[in-house]
Amino acid sequence: MPCGQIVNSPHELLSKEYPNIQQNFKDQDWLFHRAILASRNDVVEKLNVTIQKQLPGQEYAYKTIDCILNGDEALILGPVYPVISPEIDKSTPLSQSI
Repeated sequence: MPCGQIVNSPHELLSKEYPNIQQNFKDQDWLFHRAILASRNDVVEKLNVTIQKQLPGQEYAYKTIDCILNGDEALILGPVYPVISPEIDKSTPLSQSI
């Protein structure tokens, strides 16, 4: 979809920017060439939920936290998994896989 093109609804926006998302969502090159910029996080969240509902497969929810101030809190919140901090290893690029 050309930059600056006006659409009439979020549904029209998603159908033009992500046509056939159900067949193409695992194609990283296809996804790489698509993006939607939004002015507010609540708009982004609504668009993400709408897109995710179109994807096949089981839905999973992952809980995350930024930090734990007290080590005892980890027992309340559940298991803590190691995370590589960019401060520790700046030479490794961060990426997300689908």
